Amino acid sequence: MIKAMSREIARFIQSIFEELKMSEARYKDLLSEAIEHYPKYLDYLNNALKIIIKSRKTLVTSTISN
Repeated sequence: MIKAMSREIARFIQSIFEELKMSEARYKDLLSEAIEHYPKYLDYLNNALKIIIKSRKTLVTSTISN
């Protein structure tokens, strides 16, 4: 066997690739969660905007009435 690098360097390089694989898996998990929760977040924002718009209309209507 030809020794191209020390065992320590080989382990270091291997650990980097293992970390990348784990990071990729975590990325996929987070992406799946984001895809699942994004529509819920949009619904929340949509409802919040409806409440804000409704309260502004009420404020404008009451200001005009006075």
